[in-house]
Amino acid sequence: MKKLTLALSIIFAFAIVCHASVRVAAVYGAVTVLHNQQSIPATAGLELGEKDIVKTSPDSRASLVVNDATLVWISRNSQVEVSSLDKGNIFSLLLGKLRAKVRNLQGSKFQIKTPVSVASVRGTDFAVDSAGILSVFEGHVDFSDLNLTQIVEVVTGQINEMNAGRPGAARAMTSEEQAAAEHEWSQFSGDSGTHGAAPNEKKQEAKKDMKDDMAMMRSDLHNIVNGMKNDIDVARETTNEVKDADMASGRTLRDVNGNLVRVEQQLLRPDASSIQLVDITKRSNYVYADRQGWVRRWNQSIPNGSRLDVGTVQVTMNMPLPEQLTDWPAFIQSKGDALHPQTVSMTMTNQTDTIQNTGNWRLKGSLDGKNKPLQDDGMVFDSYINGWKVDQTYNGTGSKDDNGSTNNQLWAWAISPDMKVDKGGQTKYIRLYTEGYAIDNNGNIMNLNDITNSSQNPFSFLKTLAAEDITFAREINHSNGADVKSFFSDPHGNIDLVITPDIVISIAETLAAQTSNLQTNAKNSDSNK
Repeated sequence: MKKLTLALSIIFAFAIVCHASVRVAAVYGAVTVLHNQQSIPATAGLELGEKDIVKTSPDSRASLVVNDATLVWISRNSQVEVSSLDKGNIFSLLLGKLRAKVRNLQGSKFQIKTPVSVASVRGTDFAVDSAGILSVFEGHVDFSDLNLTQIVEVVTGQINEMNAGRPGAARAMTSEEQAAAEHEWSQFSGDSGTHGAAPNEKKQEAKKDMKDDMAMMRSDLHNIVNGMKNDIDVARETTNEVKDADMASGRTLRDVNGNLVRVEQQLLRPDASSIQLVDITKRSNYVYADRQGWVRRWNQSIPNGSRLDVGTVQVTMNMPLPEQLTDWPAFIQSKGDALHPQTVSMTMTNQTDTIQNTGNWRLKGSLDGKNKPLQDDGMVFDSYINGWKVDQTYNGTGSKDDNGSTNNQLWAWAISPDMKVDKGGQTKYIRLYTEGYAIDNNGNIMNLNDITNSSQNPFSFLKTLAAEDITFAREINHSNGADVKSFFSDPHGNIDLVITPDIVISIAETLAAQTSNLQTNAKNSDSNK
């Protein structure tokens, strides 16, 4: 987790005609609009501007109308940003799911970009979610990877799903999938996009909501099976009220267990003083190889299936940072010791279990986590595992570790000392088991000689390199140190992150290009004297 170089790309974009008008058509339940970082209630007829974010809750939904023609239905637990009102990208789906009824585009394309796919249409009715699942109810959609290199046409009554960064084969929706879609979106069928619901209509809608609760629950379960819940949870934790991303990257590779993995990274600016790095590790089918034999010894089962593991690092400084990344080096140098981090948060999660370290800047003389006075100003960290706080004053025993240094292989494993954790007046004792690997894009463990003997450009070589961190937490018997059971919950049993240096490479290349430009300008200036 110390090596997290992270990112998230959960942004949907719609491209339509210039100077589009967007307004709220209808609102059901508590829906809010984040405008200039101020939260206001959403009401029917409200005009939306650039960077406005519409947020629905677990019990609410909303619909928008674009240019008095195209309808956008926003499902529950969703956030949609109006990215641009000019020709090009218009919406960003920060989390959740939506359905669009695209009409009267007059030759312009309506394009939706997900973390793993692009959907382009000229007039159709379709739904898409952040797991990369597309359903077409009317018309046709060009479904492709992010680079638009592989395009599959999906037509009326068909569904398609991204697999390992590529569109699969379009297939007909099953009767169960059609029924789930009808239940999920039937609540929007009365939205005309011209006005909000009248009081009587709202009462009828409320009754209809109660009647459809079971249907909506079945629909939610269908979405969860397809990975929807994971994406919503991730977005809720990592993109809450986020501004535009400075940088993003993505790579498809195999992990050390042989699983095909899509790693998405993004550099985000939650506010003027903060920077956030996010790393999403997405697998359509997970198999754990158990190289250390731990799972066999515990008689623990690690289930196969799709999963999403996420790592985040967020740093908030004690003063605002420049808007442009290229201005940072000079800014940091000019501020010297006056600039320092105010808070730091590092998390890793499999969407069920979470390990978190939070740090706060403390002045000299303040107590650290072990109740000892700080010798200088600095960060003081607290650690939490599934909400249980680690007691840093407890000195546990029993740690073990090993690595591949004898034959220059880049792997290591470690068993932590016994740890005391507390929550709500309860105390437990746990132990962390971790594995770490440096791997290539084929999942092979790297050798130190592979790095020292490489003749590749360093940036090119780093794009073939990744790190993998696998963590288990086990509850132990305090009296005899015997292993008792998993401290992590079902269904995953571990946290398995693949981390690439790609976002760091992007930052370095950007700064290097800026430095080169400055040097070139300086030389040109000198030659003109």
